[in-house]
Amino acid sequence: MRSTTRTRTAAFAAATACALPAVLLAAPAEAAPPPNDLVAGATVITAPTTVTVDTTEATADPGDGACVGDKSVWFRFRAPDTGRLRMTTAGSSYDTRLAVFVGGGGHRQLVDCDDDRGPGRSAAEGVRILEGRRYWIAVSSCCERGPGGTAVLTVGNLGLAGTEVVVDRATSGSVSGRLVVHGTVTCGTPSEVRMYGEASQRVDDNVARGQSYRSRPCGTAPTRWQMGFDSQTGWAFRPGAVSITIRGRAWDGIVHRRLGLGSSVVTAVDDPDGRVLP
Repeated sequence: MRSTTRTRTAAFAAATACALPAVLLAAPAEAAPPPNDLVAGATVITAPTTVTVDTTEATADPGDGACVGDKSVWFRFRAPDTGRLRMTTAGSSYDTRLAVFVGGGGHRQLVDCDDDRGPGRSAAEGVRILEGRRYWIAVSSCCERGPGGTAVLTVGNLGLAGTEVVVDRATSGSVSGRLVVHGTVTCGTPSEVRMYGEASQRVDDNVARGQSYRSRPCGTAPTRWQMGFDSQTGWAFRPGAVSITIRGRAWDGIVHRRLGLGSSVVTAVDDPDGRVLP
């Protein structure tokens, strides 16, 4: 009886040892490239539009053509009329390249190519299009192989959407004497905003006055910003009412748009450190 038990136990252990590695060594499923990874799968778009694609699993094809780098994704559209079409990759999370072709899928001709004409590391183009012609747009990475990321392509109506700047609070360091202004900025299309600020505050019979500059990416969702002001008059800022004026420009890679909040009065609350985040 003992001999039989030992035999069954040994057989079970041997079977388990053989089955276990098969489970442990199972290969993980590979992530698939985006549907528009190849020219044949180009996403059909109409203007105006903004599209977002994750390119971390995108590839490159030898037949992509000139000006197309690694991690390429493709879009195509047929021009409804003759005119000039603007496009940009502003808002993308990595260094992008933009290429526009015309013609059939297998017989494309390069129309325009750009790398860094847009804000930051984005690309931007203004292309003349002819009614009825088919155009192909490739968004790829530049200028060396990288992990890709979030690609944002905006086509048409650039420069037409407005930009809103809001100041919602201010802090002043009772020890540092520095003023920090906080707010949000919202753009109708992905852009870069460059803001210039002026602050002034009555300090007894004198005036504390300072200037500051801030550059920020901007999109359709509110983006928070901060500006730090150090007085240039020798009188430090302190908690209390302060006048703020914000001016600047928003740039989508094609068009510069002026923005201006004008002057507003906010009450600065005490913050001993007066810190400004990067």
